Amino acid sequence: MRHRTPGGTAGLPICGLRSKTKTDPLKINDQLEGFLRQLESSNMLVTLDELDEQIPSGLPKDARNRLIRQWAAIEPRAAADWILQTPPGAARQSAMESIAIAWAGKNVAEAADWALQILHGSERDLALMSIAGEAVRSQPAAALSLAVDLPASLERDDLIARAASEWAMQSPQVAANWAASIPQEKLRQQALLAITASWSDRDPAAAAELAMNSFPAGKAQNDAVVGILQRWAQIEPEPASEWVSQFSEGPLRETAQSELVKLWSDQDPEKVADWLKTLDPSPTRDSAVGTYVDKIAPQSPETAANWAETIHEEPLRARELETAGEAWMRVDESSARAWIGQSSLPASAANAFYL
Repeated sequence: MRHRTPGGTAGLPICGLRSKTKTDPLKINDQLEGFLRQLESSNMLVTLDELDEQIPSGLPKDARNRLIRQWAAIEPRAAADWILQTPPGAARQSAMESIAIAWAGKNVAEAADWALQILHGSERDLALMSIAGEAVRSQPAAALSLAVDLPASLERDDLIARAASEWAMQSPQVAANWAASIPQEKLRQQALLAITASWSDRDPAAAAELAMNSFPAGKAQNDAVVGILQRWAQIEPEPASEWVSQFSEGPLRETAQSELVKLWSDQDPEKVADWLKTLDPSPTRDSAVGTYVDKIAPQSPETAANWAETIHEEPLRARELETAGEAWMRVDESSARAWIGQSSLPASAANAFYL
């Protein structure tokens, strides 16, 4: 067996992969998999500078990085030392990413210490992003501490949201306290939104309190509330309805009530009707009733028509009466026509049913 030590590493020849001739890609891939298994059980290190000479052109494009990642999984320090001696460029960056991921899979702290010592800023950021991405599930707090100081990007922000969500599964209040300290408003809201969604799976009431206290009125708060309701209404709709009933009159209450009605009506439309009866007349109550009419009209058009008549806002009432009427006509045309004649439908809409 031949050995060389570029940069202080030993080499393992790539058995069975020497041919430069074109070969069946599936067979070559099988050979590569066999070599990877051989490498995994070996204490020898592949001589990376020999790969370009020995790997056939028909191998998958990621073959080199797969070998590098396998090497890094065995000896991450040696692989990391080697990559810093190679010429800068796309190949080095790709290999560096593979090494960072493999090393983080073994030891996040050691991988991070190595990445922080990389002199070139873009390479350092790439390595840290790769390490943080690998640490999201196993060590979300560590992933966050690495990612939060990286340059802003969609990829960085998405990673922070995923890590915050994972952390909230373990320690939701600690995660929320950390997220609240993020100085950038947009990133802070994105992290808190992920935390409320994750927390609501375990404790929707606590997630609801976080949503109301952590977000200013607007889209972010609406999104948080809807996310919580989508979970809470399916397991405990009545406590969820009590929470929504505490909202002040306005867009948030309207959005929340409509979302609750959509989800709750699928489970128990009669309970939804009982709850709607407790609401005081208001634009948000009208909106919730309109949602209820839309939900029950296909199965119970007569009940839907009766509810539509209770809507105070005239345009909305007319629209929902038409919805109920159309559904009723499909199942019992004679009864529907009799109702239309005595309903509060505008004449133009009522006449359309007779055409």
